[in-house]
Amino acid sequence: MALANTFHPSGLVRLSLFCALLVCLTFAASARCAEADDAVKVGFLAPLTGDMAAFGTDGRRAAEFALEDFQPQRKLKEKKLQLVVEDSQCSGKTSAAAASRLTAIEHVQAIVHCGCSTEVLSAAPIIERAKTVLLASASESAAISQAGEYIFRISPNTRQAGSDLAEWIAGSGFRRAALITENLDYALSLRDEFVRNFTKLHGVIAADETYNPAENDFRILLSRIRATKPDVLFVNPQTGLKAGLIVKHLREINWTTPVFGNYAFNLQDAPRAAGGYEVLTGVRFVDYPVVSGKAGETLLARFRKRYGEPQSDFNIAATYDAAMLTLEAIDQAGNNGVKIRDYFYALPQYAGMACVYRFDKNGDAEGIHYSRKEVGPGGVAVIRP
Repeated sequence: MALANTFHPSGLVRLSLFCALLVCLTFAASARCAEADDAVKVGFLAPLTGDMAAFGTDGRRAAEFALEDFQPQRKLKEKKLQLVVEDSQCSGKTSAAAASRLTAIEHVQAIVHCGCSTEVLSAAPIIERAKTVLLASASESAAISQAGEYIFRISPNTRQAGSDLAEWIAGSGFRRAALITENLDYALSLRDEFVRNFTKLHGVIAADETYNPAENDFRILLSRIRATKPDVLFVNPQTGLKAGLIVKHLREINWTTPVFGNYAFNLQDAPRAAGGYEVLTGVRFVDYPVVSGKAGETLLARFRKRYGEPQSDFNIAATYDAAMLTLEAIDQAGNNGVKIRDYFYALPQYAGMACVYRFDKNGDAEGIHYSRKEVGPGGVAVIRP
């Protein structure tokens, strides 16, 4: 019996199409790999959603400015520079997961960070194991000094801030201080440093209350604090949103106690949440250094022209510095975490947009100090640069 001929020309066409598609996919994958091999990836970690989103977004834009400016002057011009961005949400858990992706999947050798101390402290063990450098622009917790040999920062730290605030408040004649503190690493560290220094100066802590980041109504907590009869209130939040809300609710319960605070009162979110600078008038606070000098002022003018008013001038300058310094280290020392780390430790004084500094043995910036400011009806005034 003759076998039926089951061959159909359409089957050959389908086979040819499949083979062609396979070749195309293989070629595309090879092209992507080649493109990846030609790229120098730098991680960027910041809160891009949540209460700190505006701060993190500003930092991302400052880092992108640095990338734009560095491209023409770099030595390795055949390599494409790529910023690999992760949203850390001011969350330790989210930041740790993001650090894992950046180190294990993207294989970055350096990460620029702009945001919360909680993020740095949670990501640090992962970054240390990977021997990847992290340079933070604005994370202040004292604990970061001991976070590891690959962790660096440009900002001053809470040891300085706590001491400065205690001296300022005690020197203003106040003896009974009450505290309201957000339950995050930066604010908790600042609280500890303030209490230690204020009590050394014979001050008394009348109340020491904390609140969770999700809290948005502070009237009951403030009423409880007022019952302890302090003569001054230290408002110690992580974000400008909470800074504004706390003082707004303080005014709503008709409590007129003097208020001192931290950097959050200089963020644009603070007057927005409070309902204007008039509500915040009289609040005194320690803040990042004042950005001065022609280069820093030019950078800020450029930022304002493109994006409007930033949350914090220092955040723009310091994150630009962090990105630029990281790119310079990669260009000069090589795209290798150990070499970048050694480059940072060996760096002499660096004249950045934020100020002039160098890194000490803990990766902390030497030469950076806090400023003192006060809120008035028309905005923030500098008391001491």
